[in-house]
Amino acid sequence: MMFAQITDIPKMAGQLSGQSDRFLFIAAILVIVIGGVGVIRYLVKQNEKAGKVLESIAVAQNETTGRLAVIIDRNTCALEENTTTIQRSNDLREQQLRKL
Repeated sequence: MMFAQITDIPKMAGQLSGQSDRFLFIAAILVIVIGGVGVIRYLVKQNEKAGKVLESIAVAQNETTGRLAVIIDRNTCALEENTTTIQRSNDLREQQLRKL
């Protein structure tokens, strides 16, 4: 039972109002089921969109985490080199002070 235009709905409702209560009950159940299916389909599409967005966010976060790990590693190496250099400098300074 397809209708061509939205203006056919009031005509159809008028015809259905003359039917028996059992027919109206079945029609109401069908309307509720069809509406429910429409809502569920809409929610599934929204969920899929949100899933794709979350997936892209997770990929970007993983890339950023990898870059951050490299930066932290480089900073750790640089700090170790600076610590070694400072220790050598302090040792040389102590040796020079002992000679005086």
